[in-house]
Amino acid sequence: MAAAAITLVAPATAASAGDQGGGGDVHVAAAKLSGPRQLNSYTHGKLVVAENDSGEVSSIDARTGKVRTLLSKLPFPQGVDYDDGRLFVALGEAPPDAPPPPAGSTTAPGATASSLVVAKPGGKIVKRYDLLAYEL
Repeated sequence: MAAAAITLVAPATAASAGDQGGGGDVHVAAAKLSGPRQLNSYTHGKLVVAENDSGEVSSIDARTGKVRTLLSKLPFPQGVDYDDGRLFVALGEAPPDAPPPPAGSTTAPGATASSLVVAKPGGKIVKRYDLLAYEL
């Protein structure tokens, strides 16, 4: 399992006509994340990220790089958002070539692939929406 980092890119100022560069400053917000998918605003100036490979949702302090796990044991979190004291996590399915889950891992109650879970940052899932059932 490869570790990844989240980088933040500030938009460039006005570019000249022949400028081919992307411009802007690049800042590594956190390193050693496990399959980061989506980055969003969290609380107190922090960020929240879905980590697909580890099944975690983490907060990131972009100033210090400190990562704190908010949710774990989720099946393939693909996206995350935070609003009104709750995390909204979109879960996906395993890719065909995915390795088996680590020994001893369990899935959070009510969390299945192709669903949206609503959870408190301490780890308690309060609601689950089965997106596949809705689509069918």
